[in-house]
Amino acid sequence: MCPAELGKLLEEHWDSNDEDFKLLIGESLVLCRNAKGIPILVVSLRSGEVTTRTIAISALKRLARGQDFGYRAQSTNEQNAAALKSWEEWFEKGGKTIFD
Repeated sequence: MCPAELGKLLEEHWDSNDEDFKLLIGESLVLCRNAKGIPILVVSLRSGEVTTRTIAISALKRLARGQDFGYRAQSTNEQNAAALKSWEEWFEKGGKTIFD
């Protein structure tokens, strides 16, 4: 379990311009049971890097109990448009309070 203080410290860095660092922050926040990491992961699904997208979807699927909404890391944003919208809706409807 991650101490709450670490989660707060990580929040200070969530707006980094470094995509890899931002992904790490998002994953770490989620591991600290801090929902502020979820939108970072959702945004990472749109990355130009397949590796970043793969890491992000893996973390999100764990939160959504295996659900992937049809998202495929190897596909383009255009091909994943419906899945990306579903992930955004998932966050708005329940992801924000997943750790409450």
